[in-house]
Amino acid sequence: KAIFGDTRVSERGRVCLGISHQPLNNDRGGVEVSDIQRDSSADKAKIQQDDVLLKFDGKPLTDFDNLIEVLKAYRPDDEVTFEVLRFGVRKPFDVTVKLQGWYER
Repeated sequence: KAIFGDTRVSERGRVCLGISHQPLNNDRGGVEVSDIQRDSSADKAKIQQDDVLLKFDGKPLTDFDNLIEVLKAYRPDDEVTFEVLRFGVRKPFDVTVKLQGWYER
């Protein structure tokens, strides 16, 4: 519960992105990053607090549970791309993330 909060996820995958999320109240979906663990995959890719992860490898993210589910198919050292919306930046942009395992930080 401390790691996943109120998500419906019952099992985690082999990789850890290293973010906490904040629920979004909008119709477009996405995952708002509320915190980033130091030296995590997200931190090394320069994802920032308050970024909104809109897409994962070109597919829209509906919520944090959706993100956890899609990450289950990946292994440490796989690279994935997120479409990110950042406050103050007009257009979403892509960020490539090299995934780490849970205990690699």
